[in-house]
Amino acid sequence: MHFKADARSSRALFKCVVTRTAQCAAGEKKMNKKIYLIRLLFCFFICNIHAAILPPPKLEPLMKDNFIYKCSSSQTKDYFFGTIIIESIGEIKYKYEIPIYAIKIKKNLEADVQWKFIKSMEFKNDEIITILNAQNKVFEFNINTYEVECITEKTDPELNELYRKYLKKYTNHSKKNKYKGIQPEKKKLSKIEDVITVFESTIFSNYGEDKVKKGMPYIIFRYKDKWDVQSLVKLKSDTEGLYFFIVINSETSQIEFIDSF
Repeated sequence: MHFKADARSSRALFKCVVTRTAQCAAGEKKMNKKIYLIRLLFCFFICNIHAAILPPPKLEPLMKDNFIYKCSSSQTKDYFFGTIIIESIGEIKYKYEIPIYAIKIKKNLEADVQWKFIKSMEFKNDEIITILNAQNKVFEFNINTYEVECITEKTDPELNELYRKYLKKYTNHSKKNKYKGIQPEKKKLSKIEDVITVFESTIFSNYGEDKVKKGMPYIIFRYKDKWDVQSLVKLKSDTEGLYFFIVINSETSQIEFIDSF
């Protein structure tokens, strides 16, 4: 549960409770010290709740051509990421998440109070989305190149590397499940559409196109030279299926890992 943050009202509430407690303590000489301490602790508890962070604003997604752009976020123990999720709405459906900014979480403060969500986003022109976050920092995201630039200050050069560390868990699979099947033609995979082609050619041959496409959208991540594609393959009914993980090398298009559960 979240409550509205208002520093002035929090201070006023704190002052009121402390003043009243002090008055009671002065008027009741025999007042138990434990009760006095409990009142003070209650005061701090109330003020802490009152100053909690607001939930993220609900923003309408943007749409252009065959894609929807939605604001989102991801968290680790050390960082908060403001992100954009790209969803395709064509015949082949997939989701791909792009980091826009990162915020270092201070260990001496509550983590959720430090989360700064995206406040607004709009198209600046045909290829640039302008994004404003709760810190009033402005970013520009190129929908064609996936490049991000911070307009209000210097762009963090470590952003992509920080996000890659967050994604590492998705591509750090066990070597015992190394793929030993037929490999696609060797070539560099820089476009998502080409990655999907490799994924589908591998899965279609085993389970059939209809069953695979019923499980769309595909969930796609990238970590350095690895593409990770995840998808549900429908089996006998809508309630039965296998969830697949495939890791593809972006430099060679070779499948390195495949697993399902």
